[in-house]
Amino acid sequence: MGTKLKSAGRKIRLLRLLIVVRAYSAYRMMNLNKEAMSIENSWQDAERLQHNINAIFPHYGASVESFIHNKHELADEALKYYDEFKYWLHVAKSVCITEIALTAFCKNIENGSSAYWLKAIGYLYYGDWLTSLYLYLHKKITKEQLHTSLVEYSLFTGKASSANMAFFRKNMIEIEKVIAEIQNKQLN
Repeated sequence: MGTKLKSAGRKIRLLRLLIVVRAYSAYRMMNLNKEAMSIENSWQDAERLQHNINAIFPHYGASVESFIHNKHELADEALKYYDEFKYWLHVAKSVCITEIALTAFCKNIENGSSAYWLKAIGYLYYGDWLTSLYLYLHKKITKEQLHTSLVEYSLFTGKASSANMAFFRKNMIEIEKVIAEIQNKQLN
């Protein structure tokens, strides 16, 4: 009975983290698209940026077109991520995280107050890693599939390497701490 309870506790903890991280990822992408809409860019600006990116990261082979943005497309993307964020706010209620707490958490991270690595790179990887861990606990994927999914990509080479799980765990503990602090402040 004790091991089943412990397993259930792990699953709930992972699910809470997954919801928080997915919500923040949608929030972050929504804000990035909104910010990009306010930036005017010309073909010359895009050419300069493309040249600089290719000088630093030659394996990407960036094109000028990838740095020209259409404000209507960015607005559509921002709205898509807003809808996704609202979805995760709704789902969070099922694990006792209020909409106000989750929104406050996202604003806290976005303002750089805590969990810096979630904002920097975590929003790209952490959701997928948590999903893989959750699936593994539910015996939906094998240990080999889990290890294959726990990778991060080098910005400079583009090559995959095993994720630093100690660092990831530390970040998850920090995220749990921040969300708990926010929820406790709301109760008082």
